Amino acid sequence: MDCLINAIKAFLLKKRIERIERKCGCVCFCPECKEPLNDQADCTDTDFVRYHCNECETDSKWTFDAAPVPLLISSNNKLSGMRENQQKGYNSIG
Repeated sequence: MDCLINAIKAFLLKKRIERIERKCGCVCFCPECKEPLNDQADCTDTDFVRYHCNECETDSKWTFDAAPVPLLISSNNKLSGMRENQQKGYNSIG
């Protein structure tokens, strides 16, 4: 049963990515959770395109002008930073 559910999820993700590619020409994935950003994330278009992932709360900044593909300039995720500090043995409090 799990195999069937995973196959359905993979199929739906593939169709979602194909729809984004048709509409936008490319797909930007969240650098943290790998969720497609173009169709559901909050987007701000200024000097860079900024996405806010609705799945993991990561903010990312992209440029579409420097290359024929979008380039990730930076990303920020509170949860990611906390995990890195915990792996290094730092206490997140105090």
